[in-house]
Amino acid sequence: ADLREKMQAVIEKGGHPIYVLATLGTTDSFGIDDLAGIKKVTEEIEDAYGLPPVYIHADTAMGGMYSFFNEYDFSGNPLHLEDHVLETLARYKKHFQHLHLADSLVFDFHKLGQTPYITSLFLVKNREALKAVDLDPDETPYVGNRGFGSYHTSYTLECSRMGSSIPIYASLLAFGIEGYQEILANYIRVNLAFRKKLLQAFPNAAVTNDVSPVTTFRFYPGNVRYHEEISGAITEEEVRNINKFNEKIAETLGRYRTHTYFGSTKKQTYVYPADSRLPVPLYVQKFYSVSPYTTVETIDQFIAFLKAHVEPSDVAAG
Repeated sequence: ADLREKMQAVIEKGGHPIYVLATLGTTDSFGIDDLAGIKKVTEEIEDAYGLPPVYIHADTAMGGMYSFFNEYDFSGNPLHLEDHVLETLARYKKHFQHLHLADSLVFDFHKLGQTPYITSLFLVKNREALKAVDLDPDETPYVGNRGFGSYHTSYTLECSRMGSSIPIYASLLAFGIEGYQEILANYIRVNLAFRKKLLQAFPNAAVTNDVSPVTTFRFYPGNVRYHEEISGAITEEEVRNINKFNEKIAETLGRYRTHTYFGSTKKQTYVYPADSRLPVPLYVQKFYSVSPYTTVETIDQFIAFLKAHVEPSDVAAG
């Protein structure tokens, strides 16, 4: 409804909606837009105002890898996946089965696909649309006009990667669909196990995102107040004090990152405190595990690491 309202506002002011960017699987929160709903809205707007097709790009850099389960037999469950893992994957399928509706997609194989950082895939439905990103070197002077080397920047949106397809192709051949399904399912299995054991070990912790290959979590100096934060039943000062509390924990974890590295972010989501009309970001810790060697059996190591280095009482005192 908000998308429809915004597009109509553009048209009524004499503008022309060019494209819609849908996100299917944000890195931290794993937020997923309704791609089928977006397509429906754009088609209705096109018909109502006599517009040419509105271009839809789906940012599936991370989440799109779960399209490997679009053809999975969830009733037969040939990989014998656990019920709680299967439930999460079935929920993903409801969204990722509509990827074909987008005009272009992007897959960062380096995030969940076991390939090096340089390997990203930009996939376009209509080859003519690719001409729109064929940049002239003069448009990218910091890369295209170097006095040394050859840096043709065409066909890479951020002008920073060589577009090497060989590792992607090799991985697709090596793992196959079933192999990728096993790896992708394990990310979910591990994170579900981590969430459960984290909350058991730390009664002052809250998980702050939906199930995904990433778990974001937040510590509290006393009782958990996450629901108060997201419902606006807490003051701005209290939110910021809890942020500082988590910042100290992140600094403590960082000292031991050569042993185990937990990430963090100072802007995982926004909340609106009771005494402020402006949003305040939440600082959270991050468990991001994309190694096939990280299994449910290894979770105790991570929990033990947290208990050894970030006891809330010690951090608060420090």
